[in-house]
Amino acid sequence: EAELQLVKYYRHKLKADVLIAGHHGAAKATTYALLKHVNPELIVFSTGYLNSFGHPSDIVLSRLAVWNQRYSHNAHTRPVRILNTADVGAIRIQVDSRSAEIMVNTARGQKTAFWYDHVRL
Repeated sequence: EAELQLVKYYRHKLKADVLIAGHHGAAKATTYALLKHVNPELIVFSTGYLNSFGHPSDIVLSRLAVWNQRYSHNAHTRPVRILNTADVGAIRIQVDSRSAEIMVNTARGQKTAFWYDHVRL
């Protein structure tokens, strides 16, 4: 309901390149209406590995798959890249100040932290 209120009152001001999925990707969050007006390049799900709630929900993931399939060829929308902290660990997002390019680094995509290099077992 909160997302629908955002769309109702702020629809022309909601554009963002990065969207943090509502309520960890619960079934009623990240609606088509919100996607349409935010039109993000990247959606981040902040979830725990094997969380007991099953977030992000299959409904939301299906919604995003349909969104990507339906709107990937539209000039006003773009396919959404999806990242989940349960899969990639911590996420660091940087924006190049000159090109406005979004650069994403993930904990599991980086080299092992230096303090592990010297661990003796």
